[in-house]
Amino acid sequence: MGTWKPVLSTSYDSWLGIMPDGTLGVGKFDVGRVSLDESHYVVAWPLLSNGFDDVYRQLYSVRKQLNLDVGGPEMLIECIVSSAWRSGRPYWMRLAVPWAGAMVQSGAFDVGKLRTLLVSMSKSELISADDREFAQHALATVDESV
Repeated sequence: MGTWKPVLSTSYDSWLGIMPDGTLGVGKFDVGRVSLDESHYVVAWPLLSNGFDDVYRQLYSVRKQLNLDVGGPEMLIECIVSSAWRSGRPYWMRLAVPWAGAMVQSGAFDVGKLRTLLVSMSKSELISADDREFAQHALATVDESV
């Protein structure tokens, strides 16, 4: 069994890193707290408060330290955005919408998963009409690309 290895600061005093069992997790600089899978990615939602491009670039630059060689940062971002959206918590749902749009623009994400996510966003009454419209435009972009 290894030790906690903090790799990337995600918010004030919170780090994304490798848990002692080798899984991806979140903790303080000096101690890992919970794996992302166990937390259903909730502990990574604060990343959505930052700009997509910055977080994507940071995750890409530390992908090897985070063992993201298979699936890359794209798979991690998909899990974070999808779990925030499915949470039913309006604050996190609103933050997930522009990230989904940025995921479309990047062209690096699974189109089928994005389409499903954007359809749900475009129909949700838990977010503003502006956010639904944004999701509809992003969905149209996805549909044009296939």
